[in-house]
Amino acid sequence: MNMSVNEAIMSHIGPTLSLAILAEIVALCIAIPLGIIAAIKRGTATDQTVMGFSLLGMAIPSFLLALFLVLLIGVKLQWLPVAGYRPLDSGLWNHIKYLIMPAISLGSIQAALIARMTRSSMLEVLNTNYIKMARAKGVVERRIIYGHALQNAFLPILTVIGITFGGLVTGAVVTETIFNIPGIGSLIINSVARRDYTVIQGIVLFVTFVYVMLNLIIDILYGVIDPRVRLEEK
Repeated sequence: MNMSVNEAIMSHIGPTLSLAILAEIVALCIAIPLGIIAAIKRGTATDQTVMGFSLLGMAIPSFLLALFLVLLIGVKLQWLPVAGYRPLDSGLWNHIKYLIMPAISLGSIQAALIARMTRSSMLEVLNTNYIKMARAKGVVERRIIYGHALQNAFLPILTVIGITFGGLVTGAVVTETIFNIPGIGSLIINSVARRDYTVIQGIVLFVTFVYVMLNLIIDILYGVIDPRVRLEEK
């Protein structure tokens, strides 16, 4: 079927974007709590366990984790479909259930990097004088952690989130192939196999555009999250 490069990319971006958003949600739900716990429990067995899992997550290739999930959850337990894709208009659950396993395989890898950044950023903030002053005044520890420390430590975390999301949008080639998801990854594979250099060039330009827009959005969010950024601009 003849179509323009833009039409080819737009017809495949939906599944990739859905997968990237769900994978990023999985990564944040895992990484932020674990990073905070590791920072609070610095030097303890809990900290070492969390960082050990983080290193393990960074070391395991996403395709290997994907194959393990297919074998365990899809084949042995038969909880979720092994492969395929359903669009959102077929129903929210029908849409999500085909993306859960690939989202876990991608999100778990990204969670390792975000957890390490969360821990290091939180440790830097927890050692500042205003945190020590808040504790001396008897402020509840939960409020110190979530109301003061996490808010001020979030800028580096936000940068990593933007980078990982860009990688999810543009780098899920193997995962989409394993789970037979008709996204950008499958378009890249088919274009390379057909030697369709025009489409490949279009995808490269699209990837560049995605990263530029993500960096722009992150820079804008800096001023929204941290008032000090807006004051420095003034």
